[in-house]
Amino acid sequence: TLAYDLVAGEVSGDTTPDIAYQLGESSGGTVIINVLNGTSGAPLWATEFETVVAGSGLGANALVDRDGNGRMDVLACPRNLFWWLSDVDGSSAGSIDGGYPGHPVLHDVDADPELEILAAGGVYGVRALDLDLTTVWADTADLHTRVLGAVAECPDGPRYLQGHNNSPRLTIWSAADGTRLGDIALRDGVRYSPHDTVPPGSGVLGNVTVSNDLTGAGRPSALVPSSDGHLYAVDPCTTNLDWALDFRFPVGEAILADTDGDGEDEIVVTVADGYLYGIDRQVLEAPLFVVENDGTGPATGPGDDIDELVTPNTLYANWASVVDATAYEYAVI
Repeated sequence: TLAYDLVAGEVSGDTTPDIAYQLGESSGGTVIINVLNGTSGAPLWATEFETVVAGSGLGANALVDRDGNGRMDVLACPRNLFWWLSDVDGSSAGSIDGGYPGHPVLHDVDADPELEILAAGGVYGVRALDLDLTTVWADTADLHTRVLGAVAECPDGPRYLQGHNNSPRLTIWSAADGTRLGDIALRDGVRYSPHDTVPPGSGVLGNVTVSNDLTGAGRPSALVPSSDGHLYAVDPCTTNLDWALDFRFPVGEAILADTDGDGEDEIVVTVADGYLYGIDRQVLEAPLFVVENDGTGPATGPGDDIDELVTPNTLYANWASVVDATAYEYAVI
């Protein structure tokens, strides 16, 4: 069975992208890893790499030029390990405990000539390593269990953001040295800081996606989905909440794509109501309030909102005006 996505990169040295893959072998509880030649489709390695993963988990592969020879090596995540596989023949080129990583994130966290490896979605905490698998830093105080994080570039250095196991908590680290720069919680459309001030309730966070300029303010935003029905946009440089969009059903991982050809990324996200949603960049602020009224006149604010109304065919609502808005679109749901 094919495990995770195929990964494309130049492994063979012929300038044509090749395809790295993983196959789960259920009968033996192992994973088989190889690379398909991008020109012929034939396996590059005469001997497949195979190792036992049964009961211990398997993360996704990445491709990166580990030794600077112009050819991508495979960085695999079987069991608790980061494991380098040689571009030439798939043989072992070194491994280290990665805390059961979900997948590696490759990013230059310290402004040196090489990339570093961040352990995204590791069960036993977050860590960063050099390409030679030397540990740069590690924060293993908390469980994360396959909740995947992402890197954001801020003016004073890169940040790494990731959620926690079965939790509304989101932690922001300095990607350079592992210092915790923020520890917040997101629940019911609200940001709580510190994270342990969040009231009881439901909702756990999913995988983080980072946009370099979601708001048009020239700085990054982190998109964080939650089973509480909200998609949150968080400023990773300050930990402030940019916005929270209520879908009323659990939200899946967001992706970014220019779906309308305007040169700007839109957000594409799945929701547990069965729909795929596209979200465009926010141009105007949302109304400060939207409230239902009884038809005798506008409500003056959220405190005058009504929850029930007996009416044969008409509903009534009003909302706060928005600066620069020339018209309003509304829906009854």
